[in-house]
Amino acid sequence: MATQDAPYTVELRGVTLAVLDTTLPGAVGGVLPAEQVGWLDDVAAMVPGPLLVFGHHPVWNIEAARVDSNYAIARDDSLALVDVIARRENIAGYFAGHTHTNHVVRLGGARAIPMVEVACTKDYPGAWAEYRVYEGGYTQVMRRVTDDAAFAWSERARTMIQGIYRDLVLGPVHSRCFTQLF
Repeated sequence: MATQDAPYTVELRGVTLAVLDTTLPGAVGGVLPAEQVGWLDDVAAMVPGPLLVFGHHPVWNIEAARVDSNYAIARDDSLALVDVIARRENIAGYFAGHTHTNHVVRLGGARAIPMVEVACTKDYPGAWAEYRVYEGGYTQVMRRVTDDAAFAWSERARTMIQGIYRDLVLGPVHSRCFTQLF
């Protein structure tokens, strides 16, 4: 959830961050209202350099044969976001948390940019993503908690859901660490 009234941008050296609010109070899944989709389209049209987009909920994988939509941005809203990404070549990634899972999908309709889901610090694997932005691209690096108590708790959480939680959330290496060129 955005910490202030989203949508808004954050200007950093070499990159602009666009922060969306995909939450719907009381709902598990997310939404992306038309006003925010239009705002993102306008921002992407005006920003001369790369734009990284952040929301709480992941994008619905519209290319998957079967989708569990309970946790993602609503299908039609995801389609609208993918449409903006397809038109705006400076959008270089979409980043979300919500699922507590390390997962990257690259949708052909969205120019195959990373659509990222990142693990959480409170459960296994006790991790977050660091983004290193440089001329010509960025790299996502997964980092783990180092505080002894936090690490011990995250290790206990790996056995949740009858012992399968670890396999659900860790994700493959290419979803935890990758490089994307602009």
